[in-house]
Amino acid sequence: LNRLGVKITQIEMSDSILSREDKELSVILMNRMKEDGVNILTNTRATKLTKNGKKIVVTAESSVDGTLNINTDSVLVSVGRRPNVAGLDLENAGVEYSSKGIKTNEKLQTTASNIYACGDVIGSYQFSHIAEYHATIAVPNAVLPLPVKRKVNYTNIVWATFTDPEFAHAGLSEAEAREKYGDKIKVYRYSYDKVDRAKTDIAEIGMSKFVCKKNNKILGIQIIGERAADLIHEAQLAKSLGIPFHKIQSMIHIYPTYGDIVKRPATAAYADKLQNNFFIKLIKFIKK
Repeated sequence: LNRLGVKITQIEMSDSILSREDKELSVILMNRMKEDGVNILTNTRATKLTKNGKKIVVTAESSVDGTLNINTDSVLVSVGRRPNVAGLDLENAGVEYSSKGIKTNEKLQTTASNIYACGDVIGSYQFSHIAEYHATIAVPNAVLPLPVKRKVNYTNIVWATFTDPEFAHAGLSEAEAREKYGDKIKVYRYSYDKVDRAKTDIAEIGMSKFVCKKNNKILGIQIIGERAADLIHEAQLAKSLGIPFHKIQSMIHIYPTYGDIVKRPATAAYADKLQNNFFIKLIKFIKK
């Protein structure tokens, strides 16, 4: 809407427009939107809507600016989604549910053992690709007489937010990894302005970020930039299969492509691995 000439003010209660994403990379997106002309108010809560002639007045409370009154023509309120189960009489079938969704176990089996549920209605990750993943588990479990039922596993969950630039995410953010592992992690970054293909396409805004354990096993991936939702899959494959991040550098990548956004930080991880190699350390000691 902003690019169609509509003046936009975005009101966000948290300190970031994407509260579930890496703060460092979220700032890149927020700054890009501001450069495009979007007025973003973080740490601000909309408290009241009133009419003033043909205008709508949005009253908001900001932790920085206090009370704000914003005059506008239209208001779009984003309040999330709720499961649509009204009228299904699920309780008569013995299926428990709440405002968050239908209750299921790891096999996607409801509290009625012969009924399974999947997708957004069970209140987990609300993405189309997760609904498809659920279906590949729920359907066989429901219709095939298998002695062992499959279970959902969210260890390698991945998603993207289709902003401009795109924002792709898998695993832990840096903050989450530090909270869990302390300083026993490594973080590798690579900026789009170092990628020749990005320079050619005038798409130099963005960064990739890879959070790894000390053994270079990937804990989390965040990429913001051109084709981020496609690019994340290479590193996600390594994460899912438990392949150390530095192994990616040995694979031949086509040049010039955006693949450098993954390969170059993997090369940095490989360099770190060499620095910790016993023989490299020995050579350095002898040279001293």
